[in-house]
Amino acid sequence: MDFSGKLNFTDYYKSYSESQGELRRRICDRLEISFKTFYNKMNGNSWTTIELEAIEKIVNDLNTELSNAF
Repeated sequence: MDFSGKLNFTDYYKSYSESQGELRRRICDRLEISFKTFYNKMNGNSWTTIELEAIEKIVNDLNTELSNAF
C-alpha cells in the first residue's frame, strides 16, 4: 500500500475492517506513540514522511499475515 498517492492513511484506516485494532497497536508500538497521539495524527492527517513509510511497511506485513492465515 502506497500512501504517497491519492489514498491517504486516514481513509485507508477507516476502510480497514479486518483488524483495525491490531493495525493501530502495531503502529503505536513501532512509532512509540500513544493511542491519543495516533488519533490526533490520524484526524489531522499530520503524519511525517518517515512515519508513513513505517506505516506502509506495517500495513504490508499485516496484510501478508492475514492472507497467509486463510
